[in-house]
Amino acid sequence: MSKEEGRLTEKQSQHSFDPSKNAQSQEGGPHHFQSPQDHVSSPQGPTPPLAKNKLWKGILIGAVLLSLCIGLIGGGVWGYGMGTADVIKGEYPELRPLADAGPSKRDQSDQYIDPDEAAFNWNIDDLADLRFNTVQTDANGTPIEDILDKYGKALKGDFSNDEMDLEWGTLQSYDEEEEWPIYYTDQSVSLDFDKKKEAFYLNSLHMYDIRFVGSSHNAEDEAMATDYFEKLKKGDAKTGKDGVSYKDVFKEYGSLQNIYIYVDEDFKEKTSRTIMEAVYAAPNGGSYKLTFIQQEDGNYLLSAALAK
Repeated sequence: MSKEEGRLTEKQSQHSFDPSKNAQSQEGGPHHFQSPQDHVSSPQGPTPPLAKNKLWKGILIGAVLLSLCIGLIGGGVWGYGMGTADVIKGEYPELRPLADAGPSKRDQSDQYIDPDEAAFNWNIDDLADLRFNTVQTDANGTPIEDILDKYGKALKGDFSNDEMDLEWGTLQSYDEEEEWPIYYTDQSVSLDFDKKKEAFYLNSLHMYDIRFVGSSHNAEDEAMATDYFEKLKKGDAKTGKDGVSYKDVFKEYGSLQNIYIYVDEDFKEKTSRTIMEAVYAAPNGGSYKLTFIQQEDGNYLLSAALAK
């Protein structure tokens, strides 16, 4: 054999298929044989349909998630705004004393309150001029406009849609650190008004630490004498008829701890009474409570006297 023929024979043996060697390769591990016609070697070719579907599903899921995020953020901002509005509304509720009026409490307060001009100008006779709301007869109390015309604007007040509480008093001091200043008085009168048909009418009255000018005994915290209290003439327990007038008592002892006037209604009997409760300090450290009933002429007559 020539050298050229030997080299050809050697090359052919290197490229020949040996089944025994292939079997040994399979025993050594899980090798996969792939024919040339099964091999995909062109990554630049068209995208298969399955890949397109996955791409569109990804875009759709991303859009849904983005919408949910925007909705949550928008809902949170809206909820915060509504919550803040509710707090502001609860803290400064609207007051509508007139049919077409719609300002907030802050804007409306100037109509009824002026601390710079407010003063305690109430006297004994003024109490007989007041009238109070009744439910059974639907009678209106004194209108708020009449109160303002006679006594001027109040020192401070509280408002709601259907009620108003205004206070007049002798100013001692005030604190301006808060957004709404706090006023302290040594004698005051507080009037409560109810809204009826777009207007406010007097419902009740409270007076505290009163010293009526012109009384015989009106020193601060001056107690009513025991013998005077025991001699007070009491009238009918229900009507006060024939009892002593509140004016006579107040002109003698004008320093009271408190006065409360309100309407007492008996719906079963269909009757109503306007009652004044006056409390004095007693010499022994206790108190005297006098109950007066208002008459048709506005005067109050004593119906009961109780020592506590």
